[in-house]
Amino acid sequence: MCGRFSLIDGSKVVLQDRFGVKHWTAEFETSSGAPTHALYNAAPSFTLPVILDSFREAGEKVGVLARWGFEAAWARKSGHPFANARLDTIRERPTFREAFAHRHCLVPANSFFEWHREKGIKQPYCIKPKDEGLFAMAGIWEPALRAGDAPTFALLTTEANAMMSKIHDRMPIILEKKDEEAWLTWHGRGDLPFPAQYPSEKMKMYPVSTKVNKVAYNEPEAIAPIPEPSLGI
Repeated sequence: MCGRFSLIDGSKVVLQDRFGVKHWTAEFETSSGAPTHALYNAAPSFTLPVILDSFREAGEKVGVLARWGFEAAWARKSGHPFANARLDTIRERPTFREAFAHRHCLVPANSFFEWHREKGIKQPYCIKPKDEGLFAMAGIWEPALRAGDAPTFALLTTEANAMMSKIHDRMPIILEKKDEEAWLTWHGRGDLPFPAQYPSEKMKMYPVSTKVNKVAYNEPEAIAPIPEPSLGI
């Protein structure tokens, strides 16, 4: 799974430059929930920028503020939003089936976190592409269920690649830049039009402070490396 990630700059200027966003929802323009500061430790329930296909003209994108935690109508009643959706079972899950077919989004990030558990230690690791740039994770989204609510989204996860498998058996689907448009416009039939696993050789990971374990911790040190702990990896 993926339960935390960082987004250092989610401003309109940056998203427009990196992803070619041409339209913005009114909520993105005016909401107090818009990311006006760096998010070093974003967690489920946070309101975050995601990018959709605007459906106005081919290739145009829209920036939207959405809450991390996918909520279908019945899930709202259960009080159980979903931060992640597994690619290998998503077609079997009624909760996600419609969104997987028709409602895809890009979730901008600079890195994400995963935890390695060994000898009673819960050690966080920061994981990112080696080029250190802003990238997109594949997501699905659900429209707001009530007026005034934000849309919700979940990250898609797949089996860990060779690097990630040292600490966890799952990882988010990280999109190559050339595959971002394909994800937004693909309609969920057949196989993905690109590899689900981001290549290990293009990624790096390193341990970070256990202060990241607390959702309230949002400091630059959250993504700063610390000396490698002796966890046998």
